[in-house]
Amino acid sequence: MLWSDFFLLCELVLPEAEGQSCRDGASEGDAGAVEVSAGMARGSAEHLAEFYRCWFGRAYRSARRMTGGDEALCLDVVQEAMMRTARRVRAVKTSTELGAWFERVVRSCAIDRMRADVRRMRAERANVREEGPDGPVQGVAERLAWLEDVLSRADEVDRRLVRLRFADGATLAQAGEATGLSGPAAHGRLRRLLDSLRRIGKERFGDE
Repeated sequence: MLWSDFFLLCELVLPEAEGQSCRDGASEGDAGAVEVSAGMARGSAEHLAEFYRCWFGRAYRSARRMTGGDEALCLDVVQEAMMRTARRVRAVKTSTELGAWFERVVRSCAIDRMRADVRRMRAERANVREEGPDGPVQGVAERLAWLEDVLSRADEVDRRLVRLRFADGATLAQAGEATGLSGPAAHGRLRRLLDSLRRIGKERFGDE
């Protein structure tokens, strides 16, 4: 199983239990930090799930503080931080050491995401200048028709999430509640749908 799939499962099944058996951002003290970090280093799914449950809230608040971004951006940062942690973590001796290391991972992911957004915006502005004032309008009707057709064949829950999030302006938490999902689970479904649309759109229209 890919780490992205594993943490998606965590989003689906763990949010309601968050904090019930550990303090937010703590894995049952130093002994728990040693056990959890050592377990993750061995690739233990149980310890990865425990880490996700205990540290998700702290990571999300850190991402929000560092980026000032919206809910979706911060959840992307947190997921990337969790995946990097799963790949790179080593056993530690104290909860403080684990927390400081994970905070650096979150900060690195936040910086990488903000840099990527800046590069993307610069590239989009450059494309607009190259195309001229009429360039971006060409083919819009065709693309909108294609998008409407693709969405009409998407899962009903995905269509409702898209409408709630992008047409009605609902937050991820509100869109999730309306469709029977948690905020992180709604974000996961929307992220996968948008990634799929981008990939198919590039193949369909030859975009870079």
